[in-house]
Amino acid sequence: MPDRPARTEDGRPVERRPVRGAGAQAGARPRGCDPGAVRVVRAARGRRAAVVVTHGEPHPGNLIRTTTGFYLVDWDTVGMAVPERDLSVLTDDPAELTRYRELTGHERSADALRLYRLRWYLYDLVDFVDWFREPHTDDPDTMPAWTSFRETLTALQVQPHDA
Repeated sequence: MPDRPARTEDGRPVERRPVRGAGAQAGARPRGCDPGAVRVVRAARGRRAAVVVTHGEPHPGNLIRTTTGFYLVDWDTVGMAVPERDLSVLTDDPAELTRYRELTGHERSADALRLYRLRWYLYDLVDFVDWFREPHTDDPDTMPAWTSFRETLTALQVQPHDA
């Protein structure tokens, strides 16, 4: 999923700054914050998780097959991140993730995979809501988009959540 910068109403990027407040304490978890997300951030700080070049959207729609092999295209969402950013889109098959570890030596983080998958669903949800809240017509894209919107909502309902 692309790293979409927050924007003001006139399209300018919103400056991101650390949140600081009267009640903030070092290491405190903001109320309502996903414990898995907190673990990912703390683990990355503690182990200095290696970042790599990531594509951001390595799904089949961004693969072109030629006579010499496959090429990954559409690099507008490239970024430096933990490998789980791309792995979360590619597979959730334990055997494939084990093979990835064997080939790269990278011990994946289940929390990071979960966080990036959730992020992908939430970005999709925002796109669908933006589309359907605007006036639109019943064209060939409407029903598949509505179906995908409902599938995204279902996927979000079945995501495991920590207490």
